[in-house]
Amino acid sequence: MVAKFKKQNGSVLVFAVLLMFFAAATAITLSIVLFDEIRAAQNVDQSLKAYYAAESGIEQSLDYIILERQDKSAILEDTLTVVRGYSATFTDQASYEIDSTETVSQATELKFDLNIQASQQLDLFNPDDQSVDLGIDSIALDWKQDCPADGDNSRVEVTLIQWVPGAWFDPDSNPPIYKNIYTCGSEVPVEDYDCRAIEVSPSPGYNYRLRVKSLDCNLPQVQAQLYDNADSRINLFGQAVVKSIGSYGRSRQALEARLPWSLPLTGLADYVIFSQEDLVK
Repeated sequence: MVAKFKKQNGSVLVFAVLLMFFAAATAITLSIVLFDEIRAAQNVDQSLKAYYAAESGIEQSLDYIILERQDKSAILEDTLTVVRGYSATFTDQASYEIDSTETVSQATELKFDLNIQASQQLDLFNPDDQSVDLGIDSIALDWKQDCPADGDNSRVEVTLIQWVPGAWFDPDSNPPIYKNIYTCGSEVPVEDYDCRAIEVSPSPGYNYRLRVKSLDCNLPQVQAQLYDNADSRINLFGQAVVKSIGSYGRSRQALEARLPWSLPLTGLADYVIFSQEDLVK
């Protein structure tokens, strides 16, 4: 008996359809991946241009602030009023605008870094009206330490110069000077910091100029905050805080810069021994 087989011409058509389906799916997947890569590259390029635009806004603002602060008759708030109006659009359509709400003359805290034997000055008064009593009762200093050897504790030197409100600081008037050295571990540190110190020399009714110096270690971050006698936070005046927002395409980048309104005191006196009398070692 001879077996009979039916023709299966339709199987070729099914195979062709399946092959086309898989080819189309692969092409779509590759297109999506390629599109995402192109968009990511565009985003990086746009982000860089937005960043540079924001940086231009910061540079223009700081240039004007530095120029104005050399004039003792200039008012910080008036200077920042001018800065808040800064904006520009460049030939490549990147632009920047100063954030008027975040550009201010005071801050709730000041953060900075200190290398070994470096110092930072903080003005604890209102430079636009020095007759105002801020009511400072204590200063909280928090810092992270990066010491040469494990187990070493950093030390900070705190110097406070005191004078009566209503006049500019005059070094020739022999103002009272308070100097203390604090070792890491003297106070329980707050979250995100290694060390804490509370300076209690200030008294309400005076203006102060504070200088913080690192004696032994690099301090990657230091935070200073002011408190009154009820342990309520006091704003730090005399800080020009500028925020610039750069834009290009879909990207926006924000940069912030802080600059003290008063020119900082030199720290050279820390390394000089001077007397009108003969010195004997």
